Amino acid sequence: MKKIFVILAVNVITAWSINWLSLHRGGYEKWGHSRSCKNGRQVYGFTRGQTRTCRSQVEVMPQVSHAATTTVTTCQRIFHSRRWNCSSILNAPHLSRDLTSGTREQAVVYALSSAAVTWAVSRACSQGTLVLCGCGRVPHEPPNGHFKWGGCGDNVKFGAAFARDFIDARNNKNTRLTVVKASLSTQCKCHGVSGSCNIKTCWKALPNFIEAGERLYRGYLSGVEVREVSAGPRLRLLPASPAVSRFSRDDLIYVTKSPDYCHPEPRVGSLGTGGRRCNATSRGVDGCSVMCCGRGYTSHSHRTHLRCHCKYHWCCYVTCQTCAVRQEIHTCN
Repeated sequence: MKKIFVILAVNVITAWSINWLSLHRGGYEKWGHSRSCKNGRQVYGFTRGQTRTCRSQVEVMPQVSHAATTTVTTCQRIFHSRRWNCSSILNAPHLSRDLTSGTREQAVVYALSSAAVTWAVSRACSQGTLVLCGCGRVPHEPPNGHFKWGGCGDNVKFGAAFARDFIDARNNKNTRLTVVKASLSTQCKCHGVSGSCNIKTCWKALPNFIEAGERLYRGYLSGVEVREVSAGPRLRLLPASPAVSRFSRDDLIYVTKSPDYCHPEPRVGSLGTGGRRCNATSRGVDGCSVMCCGRGYTSHSHRTHLRCHCKYHWCCYVTCQTCAVRQEIHTCN
């Protein structure tokens, strides 16, 4: 599987701007003219660079809005069982310190949003939605003899270039590089009599975005804390722990330790875990002992009705009974 690296240029980590994720509230149907970009700066928190990119490529803004929605839904999905469950992202562009101070959480949301823009724009190119771009390039590696290159691959080159321009547009020359890694997989379509697949055409396509989200979640779990060190006129980032000798382009890095998110601290983006559901039998992060931070939990029974004992009848309908099911619900004190 060929690896494609999406390079993200940043200043210091705390400057990562994700205010534009406020686009998740909708409104992408309004991007009919570059004048809309001025509203993007005033309402959605665009930086000057993002406003310039918006004006020069306003046709791509519906995909940016789609990427904002994808980022929010994916983040909340992959973090739903943790104390920090990505709920503070909904407050964009008015973000709390968990998403502005260089935390591990800010790093993963920034990486998710960058990957989402690349994914949305690359797909739009291959689907013919954008007139600015077309199919991705035919792979250089030769086919293995069982297929031929064809179809319309996702245009990751264009998508990555736009993501750099929009998300990382800055004038400051003092930048660092971090990387979000995405993978292109080979997808194929068979041709031949009665689907015999005598001829197979293949192309390179991005995976379902949730796969990228899950990969970045694993990166979040193994994130590397770094510190800034002056090196003449420039700043260097070095691992904060002596146990870590170095970090790679694939690591998610952060400069600020996160709170434990156990108690309500709105200033730092912590809603606390009081009232959150937990799993009484789990020893993981969704378990009551971890989720409730040692405060204990309350259990109660909940009765619901579900379809059950379904039977298929020839031809062609299904009949089901309704069964009462009692569930134990556990919530943190």
